[in-house]
Amino acid sequence: MASTRSRKSAVGRRVASISGVCLLWIVLLASAPVWIIAAGLYDSVRLKFRFPHVRLLAFGVLWATLEGGGCGCVGCFFGQEWLWSW
Repeated sequence: MASTRSRKSAVGRRVASISGVCLLWIVLLASAPVWIIAAGLYDSVRLKFRFPHVRLLAFGVLWATLEGGGCGCVGCFFGQEWLWSW
């Protein structure tokens, strides 16, 4: 009984975290033109010509893309195993 409950909570956590990563990726990518310009202007006004805020936000998009791709690959590989076990 305890293993079923912990499995359900683990599945729930995975669904929530994967959904969160996908939502983060969509929001960052959709709003990229706005935040690139805003962060670039902010860094320019502050005389930070290495643009740390633009790079930080671009890294966030890269991270979310890689995490989403990794979740997709794992879902494909392990989903096939789960599908064929039925």
